[in-house]
Amino acid sequence: MQRYQIKQSTRMLLLALSLGYAGMSQAHEESGVMGEQADFLGYALVSCESPSSYFEAAIKDLSGAVAGLYVNLQIIKGSQADSTTDPVSGDNDFSSYARVDGGTGTYQLLVNKTAAGLRAFEVSFHCKVDNGLPGGEHTETRITVKQFSSLNN
Repeated sequence: MQRYQIKQSTRMLLLALSLGYAGMSQAHEESGVMGEQADFLGYALVSCESPSSYFEAAIKDLSGAVAGLYVNLQIIKGSQADSTTDPVSGDNDFSSYARVDGGTGTYQLLVNKTAAGLRAFEVSFHCKVDNGLPGGEHTETRITVKQFSSLNN
């Protein structure tokens, strides 16, 4: 009887781990710390594979509150752009999502801040297909960081 319970517990643990891994494979989050300089910029290219219909991203400021210092991001593809700002530093909540309906292909993702000062942040980003499901369905998403610095070091 005890051997049966151990086998059942092991199966449940493996199932939970595999479900957790499947859920994590859909999560696209990156974090970092922007340097002291006011002109610090993170710039990346995000590739959305077929059958993507849009790209969305949100940002979360992980640092303590400093008056007038906020983190924000912009998404650009072709002649379309959108942006969002985390309005409350350190509250553990993401900003609203910025979204560009640009289909498959490469999107530009920029992360910056409004003033000088170190800022720890996290970005949540997703390529999706608008298939009528709430929140859309994830599609293959790849990111390549091109710049993560101030040009005036």
